[in-house]
Amino acid sequence: MSYPTHPFDPRVIALTTDQWLTSIRAIEYSEFYLSTFLAVVFGFCIGLERKSKKRMSGPKTCSLISLASCSFTIMGTMFTGPMADPTRIAAQIVSGIGFLGTAVIISKADTKLGITSAATVWMTAAVGMSLGMLEYALSVWLFLLYMFITLVLVKIERHIFPIIEKNSNYIIEIDEDDLF
Repeated sequence: MSYPTHPFDPRVIALTTDQWLTSIRAIEYSEFYLSTFLAVVFGFCIGLERKSKKRMSGPKTCSLISLASCSFTIMGTMFTGPMADPTRIAAQIVSGIGFLGTAVIISKADTKLGITSAATVWMTAAVGMSLGMLEYALSVWLFLLYMFITLVLVKIERHIFPIIEKNSNYIIEIDEDDLF
């Protein structure tokens, strides 16, 4: 059977609609509920870790990022037919999260860079996307690796390379003659 090439051809719409309805019926809704719930829980825990360190992207933000990534991934897998490509949704999630990470870095430009917060936003999206693909083992593994890095490896790093506090309260006086 050859597929019509025009996307608005009624045969394409009917075929795509039939395949879409079949795929929705084939997947249990309980898996959608479970994956979105876990996305909120994992995102919330990641956000709690960030908030405990008084960093950006707290529980609410991380929960929403994880839930949105999970939801978009689920919706992307629901599209079927000759012109459907669920990987495009995943690519757009990664691009959008990169944009959010940039916003985190720019908003912290007056102090530290916020690169870890931006990476956390990206990691939270990765956890949500893996839950959206119903890959629970991968999601748990990613979540545990994140917690291991931020809770255990950071302590090891600080033990090896202790933080040296510097006094940043300097008053600089500039003579007008030095400006020109």
